[in-house]
Amino acid sequence: MNYTNEDLIWLAGFIDGEGCVSYIKRHKRNSFRFEIRITNTDLFILMWIYQRFGGYLYQLRGETTGRILGHYSHWKPSYQWYIADKKAKALYDQLKPYLKGK
Repeated sequence: MNYTNEDLIWLAGFIDGEGCVSYIKRHKRNSFRFEIRITNTDLFILMWIYQRFGGYLYQLRGETTGRILGHYSHWKPSYQWYIADKKAKALYDQLKPYLKGK
């Protein structure tokens, strides 16, 4: 899919600041998975990314992360958007000229 330069520049900046790009070996298969992920507490922004670029969007459980630190009741709910495999690679190829840190 073709996106506007403005959309790609904006998403690249957001990924540089809040996201990660990963190439992960799958444990039970002899294969790899390419992913782009962004975690944030602002659901509105991640919904815009999801609607514009596809992928998946879900809410993280604060208790899971918070239990590690021993306190979580004051944490805002957080959400994660991700895109994987061929779609992630195609999007990454378009974002690559604008990414600074990934």
